[in-house]
Amino acid sequence: MHKTKDDFPLIGYLTAAEIEREVKRMEGTDLSFPKDELIEQDRKELLGALQKAAKKRVGVVAFYH
Repeated sequence: MHKTKDDFPLIGYLTAAEIEREVKRMEGTDLSFPKDELIEQDRKELLGALQKAAKKRVGVVAFYH
């Protein structure tokens, strides 16, 4: 993810093309995480969100504060 600042709040983004590549990568990856069910659930939720963005051919922006 691209960062636009080095301090808080962090703002990052993925372009539509980057999302397509990430979806392909994640779909070919084992998302299971036996040691922590919440991590596995979060991985699958992230993939679902990226798949929706890829279908719409849009980028995403993330904020961390």
